[in-house]
Amino acid sequence: MNERRFAVAVALSLVAVACSRQDPTEASREPLARATPAVPAAPAPAAPARAEPKTADPPASVLVKAEKAEPAKKPAKSHPASTDAVLPDGLAVKRIVITRSIDKREPAAVDRLVVSDEPLYAFVELANGSDSAAGVVITFEREGKSVGHVKLEVPAKNARWRTWGKTKQVRQAGDWVAVVRSADGAELGKKSFTVE
Repeated sequence: MNERRFAVAVALSLVAVACSRQDPTEASREPLARATPAVPAAPAPAAPARAEPKTADPPASVLVKAEKAEPAKKPAKSHPASTDAVLPDGLAVKRIVITRSIDKREPAAVDRLVVSDEPLYAFVELANGSDSAAGVVITFEREGKSVGHVKLEVPAKNARWRTWGKTKQVRQAGDWVAVVRSADGAELGKKSFTVE
């Protein structure tokens, strides 16, 4: 019973405080401004030369998930293309990498290539110093036969253009060559690879 009286008393006091309003005549008697003692202002601290961004520590659950995550695939080792000379039309092949997949515009690492229905990629990094776009063709060749014939365009005035040719027609084991040619047929670079 005492608990009930206490609860009622608390509720009534809260209602009384919340519902009390000041009489408008009393409000008009209060001064609009109050005098405060004069205190000399402290000098403002100097602003830092560069504001450092504040970052919060991630919650522990995020840290645990990060530790359990699988390591990302390493990009494939890149080897310079067999031809790295700049041709008169401004095109140059910087690297060619043969891979089974592309991840974030980079070739994924592969230990070996086996005959498969999966696509095969010739990842190519090129430069085009000319004032106009230039076309290239990527082919996959073996024993005098070529497949793929992927036509691509390299924009003008581009020091680093990454692209790739893809084919599913490499279905035989053996030694292959990926060849990059200009639109007029001049060889820009090539990369040998073996399919097991």
